[in-house]
Amino acid sequence: MAGKEALVTQIKELQRTDPNAKQAWTDFSDTQLNGARDPNRQDEGVLANFLTLYSTGGIGSIQQQAAAYRASPPSLMDKIKILQKSDPVAKQAWGDYCDAMLGGIKDPSRHDPNTINQFLQLYQTGGITAVQQAAKAWGGGGMGKGVGKGGSSQTDLCSFIKAGQKASPDHFRTAWVTYCTVYGGGRCDPGRHDESF
Repeated sequence: MAGKEALVTQIKELQRTDPNAKQAWTDFSDTQLNGARDPNRQDEGVLANFLTLYSTGGIGSIQQQAAAYRASPPSLMDKIKILQKSDPVAKQAWGDYCDAMLGGIKDPSRHDPNTINQFLQLYQTGGITAVQQAAKAWGGGGMGKGVGKGGSSQTDLCSFIKAGQKASPDHFRTAWVTYCTVYGGGRCDPGRHDESF
């Protein structure tokens, strides 16, 4: 697989030189990426998936989905299901997110809209990679399952937060510090917050 930079360049070049490719990327972004059209903000797998679909003529189904989407935007639950069906990277990301954060419950209909929006925002900005890295660094137990290396779930949560900060200082740590600044009085040590925080 080509590097991300090469894939981004290829998609941008296609958009500049081929109006059909530009429309195909727009349709793909609207239906698969929650409207995020900047290829730089996507994972390498998403970009490769688009290029494969486009080069093999599989983009026709995406264009049909786009027409239906414009007629009636899908619910948040439908957005997750569409992402899972169309993009193996997104499917894996949703599964990892559910395992790490939502107790392993993968059915989007069992989660509130804020939870789904949080996942979509993390996925669009690449922050979901930080959650995946933290879950692996922590041991894969996932904080939502209440299992991990420690004894109490408070200890497990602290371990998960610390592993996430180490695994992804750019995304996870920044998100944690921002959250603590806004909601935790600036205290960033996970051990100084109760489990409900």
